[in-house]
Amino acid sequence: MDRDAAIDAEGALGWFGWDGEGPLRLRRYDLQLYLWYQLPTKYLAPLDAKRAAAAALGRLLALLGVPYAALCDAPETGRMLELWERDDPAAPRELHKLLEASGLEPPDTAQLTWGSVMGLEEAQVRDDVASALEVALEDGALRPGTPGFRRRQEAVVAAALAADGRLDSIHAERLQRWRSRRPILERVADEIAAPAPPVDDDAAASALAPAIWLLERAGDGLALTQTGALSRALVREAVERWPDWWDAELFGPPNQEAEILPLLHLHHLLRRMRLLRRTGRRVVATSRAGKLTPAALLEACATALLAGDTFDASVGELTAALLLAGEPVEIERLAEQIHPVILAEGWHAGAARPSIHQTGAAIGQALARAEPLGIVTGQRWKDRRLTEVGRSALHTGLRARALGPATTI
Repeated sequence: MDRDAAIDAEGALGWFGWDGEGPLRLRRYDLQLYLWYQLPTKYLAPLDAKRAAAAALGRLLALLGVPYAALCDAPETGRMLELWERDDPAAPRELHKLLEASGLEPPDTAQLTWGSVMGLEEAQVRDDVASALEVALEDGALRPGTPGFRRRQEAVVAAALAADGRLDSIHAERLQRWRSRRPILERVADEIAAPAPPVDDDAAASALAPAIWLLERAGDGLALTQTGALSRALVREAVERWPDWWDAELFGPPNQEAEILPLLHLHHLLRRMRLLRRTGRRVVATSRAGKLTPAALLEACATALLAGDTFDASVGELTAALLLAGEPVEIERLAEQIHPVILAEGWHAGAARPSIHQTGAAIGQALARAEPLGIVTGQRWKDRRLTEVGRSALHTGLRARALGPATTI
């Protein structure tokens, strides 16, 4: 190896933490990230110099007997160098595709979705999981592209997360970050650190009667209006079943879905959860809807109810926390506590900051979304209270937000 190539190779090893002395542990995963992302995007040099650095590193690794040295000269490495060099928008997608195909990229699983923003604990655990995947690949336990690979890969991830309390450490770190964001959340953080008390199927079915009814009615498909709303006949059937949703004596029978906020929100929630699917001018229940027990449906609805990063989701989270902390279901009282938090976080409605009336309206919408799930009960403008099932649902939804992946700093 000539002097220039040696300098290039030594510089590359510096990216992996080698200080010029002592041993270096170089995983295939680290080499992939370097060749397909770090070298193309962080190395301030012409494309030819980047190619030369990759080739020099490959020759050195081959001399040392590293089995994956050929990655340095692989066609996919050359392609990634070229894509990043010209700022091709396909570069991030191609990187993701290559990392996924390698089998070494820690995947999202039912246990854990990795955050796009990670704390120190989560980043270390993700690195540990990548090492576990690499060991399984080297031992032959994992073979990317073969039948059953994803299932076996998830089993390796699950075992790695269970070892040494790694999953618990991520949850503790995420909970600490969540509770420190807002004083209101601190009031319930200790409670939601543990899972919510279980709700039996009978209690869940009673609370979710409107959702179960709508899913059952959509089993064979329901006709929609030209605007995609539920039909007038179905809307009137709903208010006959749940008369608290509409004052028929004062207003007469309703004419459209938009007049019945609980039904409107329920329809949109089930669509967003992909339990209802639109097909032309009809909406039908999906196969997944029929597989959920009432208790599982309650958990899924509670999680979806408080999901998102919008203004309404933010107000909904704070509303849920205050109700779980024991505050009465009174919009004005809730707004007095939530509005200063919203202002402090810099939310704006266009060019203006949201008023306390706009915050109150968002709280009202949050309660309307909760009503058809049996979370709150009582008359619309008075005597409303949080139900026992509602406490469990809000606990579940807030815990999902607290332990979910971070997307912003």
